Amino acid sequence: MVQAELRSLESSDVPNMDLQAFVPDDSTTFGIPVGALIGPLGHDGEELFSFFVCTPNWLYGTVRATDYVFGKGYLFLPFYTYQILWNAIEKLCTSTSAPTWMEVGIKLSRYSDWEFENYTEL
Repeated sequence: MVQAELRSLESSDVPNMDLQAFVPDDSTTFGIPVGALIGPLGHDGEELFSFFVCTPNWLYGTVRATDYVFGKGYLFLPFYTYQILWNAIEKLCTSTSAPTWMEVGIKLSRYSDWEFENYTEL
């Protein structure tokens, strides 16, 4: 069986892409894109799985302003801390395994936007 492993987290919306040092203006009302580099446990290589990480307060304000928001790829946190973010995605990874990496990627893409989702060879 192939097991998913979280390798790192990054966000282009955070100074120096350093999520560990990131402190939002309001930790209970924020939303940022986050890329999770995930690979097969014990093997080289990793792929990008993207989430929009936000709080219910942020979502509520956005829905009120725009009337709707689609939900695939969203990760909701009660407030921002790097540890909660890491733990949430790490738990998703440790609970995801399959006979092949492709099947692991498909499972993870139920919760995220995978860079190879819907990929077909030419």
